[in-house]
Amino acid sequence: MTSPFEFDANAIFDSLCLDHTVIMLLIDPAQYGKIIDANSAACQFYGYSREQLLQFHISDINTATPQEIQQAMNRMRIKQENVFLFKHRLASGEIRRVEVHSAPVICRNQRVLFSIIHDREAACREQEAQQSLLERLQQEVAVSRQKHLIHSRLVSTQVHQLVWESLLRNLNNHLETPLRTLELLLDHMQVAQTPSTCEEIEGDDPEYRSDQMLPKSLLMLQGISHTIETFQYFFSLSRLRDESFYLVIAVQGAVQVSCIPFQNPPIQLQITGDHTLVHSGSRFALGCAVLFLINNAAEVFQERAEHVKKPILSISIGFQDDYKAIAITDNAGGIDRAVRDTLFDPSVTTHQARNALGMGLYTARLMIEREFGGWLTVTTDSQGSTFTILLPNTGDSAVTE
Repeated sequence: MTSPFEFDANAIFDSLCLDHTVIMLLIDPAQYGKIIDANSAACQFYGYSREQLLQFHISDINTATPQEIQQAMNRMRIKQENVFLFKHRLASGEIRRVEVHSAPVICRNQRVLFSIIHDREAACREQEAQQSLLERLQQEVAVSRQKHLIHSRLVSTQVHQLVWESLLRNLNNHLETPLRTLELLLDHMQVAQTPSTCEEIEGDDPEYRSDQMLPKSLLMLQGISHTIETFQYFFSLSRLRDESFYLVIAVQGAVQVSCIPFQNPPIQLQITGDHTLVHSGSRFALGCAVLFLINNAAEVFQERAEHVKKPILSISIGFQDDYKAIAITDNAGGIDRAVRDTLFDPSVTTHQARNALGMGLYTARLMIEREFGGWLTVTTDSQGSTFTILLPNTGDSAVTE
């Protein structure tokens, strides 16, 4: 029985393949890959006439080494492998990537290779372009993530620094007056212990009698100790990341370490609403956010002291829609139109008298969003402004006493 490969390949090639649009070659591996026939599509693709191609060996157009070409032909001849990817050189010098499908056939009693060649250059370039685009996108995403990480770390560092700077500045304000007063009392006590001046001082002013100054000094020391304990307790909350707490306790803690007690004229403070509302999370973070808003209002009152004779700051705790709300309202005359659109921009300050950046409101909003997934909103008119902290109503558990 005749093998399916035992036919006159030349006759078949002439009748079926010469004018086919697919690139086809007949190659003799026994003659080191000599091209023994080529169709018109091959001539058009490579840029050679048929006569020229028949003078070539496959190594004349294949950029692989002779050893690699011979190994491939051997595998094709024994049907071990019949599809290969090569780079072929055209008459113009251009290199094209091609996919070669080869199978052994009988031609003039010799086994030769019948090769069908597909031009894959455009597909390879498109694939490379897609791969390049993918790699560039991945790189850009990686760079973007890195930048975001660095930005987040810088922002966290700035927020952390701003929180502690604000607390330490307030602590200094709380301690400055009693320490100065205590220093004066101690000076008078020291002078009073001098025999030549004791009677004169005690006789001139009863307030500086030695029996009066000691209790006053002790009272001052107790006040300083209480202030330090208050701040120490507020600082200690920074170690607690998740607890259930009353919102009013967080608000009161912020008020105690704020700059409100030292304002002149004094600020009338009102805390109203539902004192039983509970929330879970970082009480320190919420307290700091409230602290920034309170200090912001106090600074505005200070700047507008000539126009606001009776400053009032109202803090209301309750619900707004589906959120727990802490609304902080002042009667300082509202926010200037020039800064309303950039109110939470850290590079813009709402305080015209200061050159510092407006990090306070920005930090307050950032802490509310990051720590609680909440919102910080603002409304303003000619009477004053209201900053409202909105916290998701998550059905928090009761406070453990």
